[in-house]
Amino acid sequence: MEVINSEFSRQYQAKLNGELAFVDYSIQDRKIFFTKTLIPEGTDEALTDEFFKGVLELVAQKKYKVVPVCPLAISFFKRNKMYKEVLSAGIRI
Repeated sequence: MEVINSEFSRQYQAKLNGELAFVDYSIQDRKIFFTKTLIPEGTDEALTDEFFKGVLELVAQKKYKVVPVCPLAISFFKRNKMYKEVLSAGIRI
């Protein structure tokens, strides 16, 4: 799956099941806030997790710390505890 950073829209985007999936973000002080996520209806958790893993690869290149705000991003981190090191200091999920 190819995840792209649309800096103009401030979204990470990918095609899931032929439809656009995205996570909106804002950046402040080397932190990236995941503010809204849209995943096509009927997408399973495994594909959703693959999307977020692709997003985190791009985030790691910029060396940002993540602050998940939207419920889907929070759910991803709850299911995938191995990514807790990318969370901003003080974030507990």
